[in-house]
Amino acid sequence: MDATRVDLVFIAQAGGYSDATRPTLGTLDNQGIPVYSFDAPETVGTSGMIHQADTVIESINLPSASQLPPVR
Repeated sequence: MDATRVDLVFIAQAGGYSDATRPTLGTLDNQGIPVYSFDAPETVGTSGMIHQADTVIESINLPSASQLPPVR
């Protein structure tokens, strides 16, 4: 998704009555709400050797500069 903002309008209708409002906490012009995109680049590669017909050994190496949170 490449959206940078959303503009919400809440509408209520009942019989001949209706009303509409925008979020009061919108920080952009016309009460828009910013959209933030969080992503992390990922490079994946695997290798391994088969020593026996039913055995597979794989190695996983993380780059030393990775700032991954500890697994809990």
